[in-house]
Amino acid sequence: MIFTYRVTTHQTYIEAIPELEEEKYGFRAEAPYPKITLNNHRLIFNYPVKNIHPDLLALLCLITFYPFCKHWITFPKFISTHFNQTINQLKPYGMVQGKYVPLSQYFQVRNVDSQLKPYSGGKQKCVAYGGGIDSTAVICLFPDAIIIHEKCINQPDRTQNIMQDLSSTHQVLCIESNNKLIAKPRGWCTWASCASTSVLVATDYDIGYIMLGSSLGSVYLNNGRSYYPAHQRGYENQNQWFRLFQALNLHIFSPIAGISEIGLTKILKCHSKYIDKLIYCILKEGDNCHQCWKCLRRDLILTYVVRNYQKVNWDQYHQKKILKHLQALPNEGGPSLQHALVHSIPYLPNWLRSWGYYLTLFPLVLQTDLWITRYYQKALDLVPPEFRPKIKEQIEYYLLPLPKDQEYLIETWHPNKTITTMD
Repeated sequence: MIFTYRVTTHQTYIEAIPELEEEKYGFRAEAPYPKITLNNHRLIFNYPVKNIHPDLLALLCLITFYPFCKHWITFPKFISTHFNQTINQLKPYGMVQGKYVPLSQYFQVRNVDSQLKPYSGGKQKCVAYGGGIDSTAVICLFPDAIIIHEKCINQPDRTQNIMQDLSSTHQVLCIESNNKLIAKPRGWCTWASCASTSVLVATDYDIGYIMLGSSLGSVYLNNGRSYYPAHQRGYENQNQWFRLFQALNLHIFSPIAGISEIGLTKILKCHSKYIDKLIYCILKEGDNCHQCWKCLRRDLILTYVVRNYQKVNWDQYHQKKILKHLQALPNEGGPSLQHALVHSIPYLPNWLRSWGYYLTLFPLVLQTDLWITRYYQKALDLVPPEFRPKIKEQIEYYLLPLPKDQEYLIETWHPNKTITTMD
C-alpha cells in the first residue's frame, strides 16, 4: 500500500493507493470483524493541518486503513527507525477457518529515516468526543482538556451544536471528515480510528494524552455478558493499538474504565446543563430516535438517575425489535440497564414494568445495588502511571471507590448466576 498526503487552504488529504488487488478488501478490526471493501481511497479532513510529525502521519494512515494493508507499506513521509521497529512487530489480520487471526508475514516499511527523531509526545490532553454519556462525563472530570469531535462530512450532527455551546467555556475543535465513509459497509475500519482527528492535530496542539469514553461495561463486562480482567496486562502491555500510540509517547486511554453507565450518569447529574444535549443514537439524522434498543437503555438509565428527566414516550419502544431484546434478558443490556429497569418500575408502563419484575428473580441483578455507583479501582492500572493520582482525585469527587473486599461483586458478575462469595 502506498500513501500520499497533501494540505490545501481548507483541507488535509491522505490517499491510499493499493498495489495489489487484495489491498482493496479486508476485515474491520473490531468484533465481529465483518468483511469490508475499500470504498473511498481518499481520507479528507476539513482542517488544514499546520504541522504533523511524520510518525504521527504514519500512525494516522495505519489506524484508518489498517485492514487494507497486507505487507509492504510506503508512508507519505519517511518515518523514524524507532517507530518502524514497532510497526515491524505488527501483522495484518485475516479470517482463517472462521477466526480473525494474525497472518504469517509482518509489515515492512519502505521509507525509514535513521536520522529522524520520533515524536516525543506533548503536554496537553484531549477528549475524543462523541456527544454521549461516556465522553461527556470525561469532559466533566477534565474540564481543562481540549475537546475534539469528528463530524461525518455532509451528514447532520447535533453534537456540532453542543460543541458550539461548549466553545464558550472549553477549547474545542469540530472537524468534518469522511473517515466513516472509507469502507463499505460504512464505519471506522479500526476502533482506534475514533482517535484519528486527535492524531491529526496532535503536533499543532502539543497533545500527549488522548482520552476515550469507554466505561466499565465495555472494558470489563464484555457489554454485559461476563467479566474480563482487562487490567491484568497493565498499561504498558495492552494490545497492538495501544503499543503503536505508546511508541510515540502519545497516550490513549479511558479514565472512566472503572465506572458503570449509572455512575457516569450520576456525574452528569452534577452538570445538568449537559443532560438534555446528549447524543447516543445514530439511527435518526443527527438526533436520538427514542425507538431503538440503545435509546431505550439510555432513557431508562436517565429516568432512574435523573428523576426529573424529560418525560419519555415509552409507547414508542413497544415494538417487536425491542421486545426481542427484552426477551433475551438477563443476557442483554448489561448491569446498568438492568439495575435501572428494576429501580424505575413505578415510572414505567405495565408492558415494560413486567420486565423489571422479571429481573428481580435474578440475585446478581439485585446485587448491583452494592457496586453500580462505585468505581472499580483496578481500572487505574489501564491509565498512564503519572495520570493515576489525578484521575483518582477527580473520580472520588463524585463517586466512592468500591472497597477491595467487595471487588468480587464485579469480578464474579454474570446476570443469570446465583449469588457467589469469595474466601
